[in-house]
Amino acid sequence: MRPLTDEETTALFEKLSKYIGDNIRLLLERPDGLYTFRLHKERVYYCSENIIKYAMHFPRKELLSFGTCFGKFTKTKKFRLHITALDFVAPYAKYKVWLKPSAEQQFLYGHNVMKTGLGRITENTPKYNGVIVYTMNDVPLGFGVAAKSTVECRAADPLATVVFHQSDVGEYLRNEDALTYLQPNLDTRRKQLDAWCSLILDYCRIKKTCTFDVNDATKFPPFSNSKLNRQLDNNFIQIILEELRARGNIEWQDKNKRRCLVLWKSPEEWAKTVYQWINARGMNGTVCTFYELLHGDDSRTAEFHDIDPQLFRRILSELEKCGQAVVFSDNGVDGVKFN
Repeated sequence: MRPLTDEETTALFEKLSKYIGDNIRLLLERPDGLYTFRLHKERVYYCSENIIKYAMHFPRKELLSFGTCFGKFTKTKKFRLHITALDFVAPYAKYKVWLKPSAEQQFLYGHNVMKTGLGRITENTPKYNGVIVYTMNDVPLGFGVAAKSTVECRAADPLATVVFHQSDVGEYLRNEDALTYLQPNLDTRRKQLDAWCSLILDYCRIKKTCTFDVNDATKFPPFSNSKLNRQLDNNFIQIILEELRARGNIEWQDKNKRRCLVLWKSPEEWAKTVYQWINARGMNGTVCTFYELLHGDDSRTAEFHDIDPQLFRRILSELEKCGQAVVFSDNGVDGVKFN
């Protein structure tokens, strides 16, 4: 562990300035104390000066890491920013890009962003400048480079690339062996399961995947990556599913626990979402078919549009408990009346 040389500091700051401009000083002069950068085994770590004092007591060969890894230097001495720096860099981002929900998963699988997936972009973003990529709900997803300026984006073809992918929060789940095998250490295993649960629920939300069949687990993208020739074994999958069940994110649909309903939102949250949508449109007392609500033009922008009827029926059962809806079936057509 050592301080960065002038050359290394310049390379690091030039890379960071592409994303946060002059806000680099805010990383170093924080309200909770002074922070700095240190080099260890070609990797740059960001940490408080107090942590450095503790780390100095360990022999270099035995010191694995400290603080947060911001990136590493390549053999040509260029600095490559790691995704682990995202939470610290994003709050000071100068230029931002927001993705539509339909484009999030593509970005998280390492693809560039096309105009069709662009929600919005910071005004006056220069071409080829670094950008932080967000969801429309302001959740940072990764680093990118603007392929087009803000002005050029407005006139771009729908299939034109507007952001080049650099790194994203899903890359460790795609590439790291540590997350494809159950970790023996309990603390590490907890973090591992947290990561897997988040990935699966995000995937299901974006793809609107509401049901899961254990028999098709090897075809489920989060559990299988043909590009890397890697997939989770059945025991690990069962452990993840049990964790999701314990958190209330899946409900088994059969006694053999082969098919389940996926709940990226709780039934109560879903019920609130649907009922607020009904109230906002003055549809109380109205009789609607499931098809109208799930696939009609009026609900096209609703979060529940095109979800699986099984999940929709589960949501309506919550509304029935509260006396806010009555579900019925007439000549094979499922319908609901909202109170």
